[in-house]
Amino acid sequence: SKIFKTGWEIHMNISFCKADYKDLKKLLSLCREAVNAPYSTWNEDYPNEEILKQDIAAGTLYIIQMDYRDAGLIAAGENGELNCLPWDGAACRPCEIARFGLVSQMRGKGLSRLVLKEAIELCKQQGFDIIRLIASCGQPVVKRLYEGEGFQSFGTARLFEHDFVCYQKRIV
Repeated sequence: SKIFKTGWEIHMNISFCKADYKDLKKLLSLCREAVNAPYSTWNEDYPNEEILKQDIAAGTLYIIQMDYRDAGLIAAGENGELNCLPWDGAACRPCEIARFGLVSQMRGKGLSRLVLKEAIELCKQQGFDIIRLIASCGQPVVKRLYEGEGFQSFGTARLFEHDFVCYQKRIV
């Protein structure tokens, strides 16, 4: 866990707790809360229990805690969902960030950037060399977030009945 300064000297302790099957009810509740985010492609059917179980089995799903309260979720690691896309550049150990969502009380405060920085650090610590992710084409705030953290766009793709921008960032 790390303590960050944001805005007007607000101190925020952000940590990632690896999710377990016993957390499924809590995770689904966090997902339903994140459905209401502007431009979200999430809905009542996605992410669902089956997807969350796959992330837990892969060891890639985390509960985001801010000041020791559950604030969202993120999948960070090697899950192969995006291997079908034509990524630019060679990677020895690519990983993915997916299912990144915060509860409404935590949005619009610049906290997504801090969580993303923490996720990038987590991926570095696990020995990955490139992070790949997709973001809905209709999300200008998310575009600024990822590009502001050095992610480069490598075109668009149509997946899961939505159009996405494909981003990647070399982290070593």
